[in-house]
Amino acid sequence: MTLRTLHLIHTPRHSGAEILVDDLCTRHSQKGHIVGIASLEPTDPLFRETLSRLEATGTSLHIPSRRHNRLQRVAHLRGAITAFDPDVVFAHSVLPSLYGRLALPLLQKRPKFVTVLHSATNDDFSGSYFRLIERTLRWRADYVVAVSEAGGRSYKARFGSALPVCTIKNGIDLQRFRSIDRAAVRKSYAISDPTKILLQVGRVSPVKQQLSSIELLSLLGRRRMGR
Repeated sequence: MTLRTLHLIHTPRHSGAEILVDDLCTRHSQKGHIVGIASLEPTDPLFRETLSRLEATGTSLHIPSRRHNRLQRVAHLRGAITAFDPDVVFAHSVLPSLYGRLALPLLQKRPKFVTVLHSATNDDFSGSYFRLIERTLRWRADYVVAVSEAGGRSYKARFGSALPVCTIKNGIDLQRFRSIDRAAVRKSYAISDPTKILLQVGRVSPVKQQLSSIELLSLLGRRRMGR
């Protein structure tokens, strides 16, 4: 069975939810499914190459060329949903989920709608404003997917079990990194063999705790030098 799947994201960028959507679209299109992406914001310039690759492999893109106000966001997503005519919509993170449900057709047949919780704090609806809107719009969703057990428990604690909530852990395929030609990478950055490389993947944000990593490395460095 071929499914038409539309993914709603906030901004095409190198961030957790968007990278997950990139992988899903790539894999599902390879299996013969029809996939699309619609966003609230224009693309980050650094993500344009990724979007070009996705479009070349058959992913339908509905990305605004400029920033929209709230009503324009709803109209943009409604246009994307109408044009793509999906069987199911996956809305990644709070704002795409809220705007996506507002954009769903009111009278005609509508697709199944799935909210995907991505917050690194495992509590996507910690703010009272978003909780109020979620209570108002819950009836327009069919399922909730959390990428961690803690995220699913937080949603149930906030809103009960009126909607089915399941957890699909957002794992990383480590084999993708094991297959990298390490010698070639070191050579391209002029890094000698004895030099150790520590890599932290994630957008620069307090919740990603890059500062903690820097403080830890500084402590380890001082201990190694006996200071």
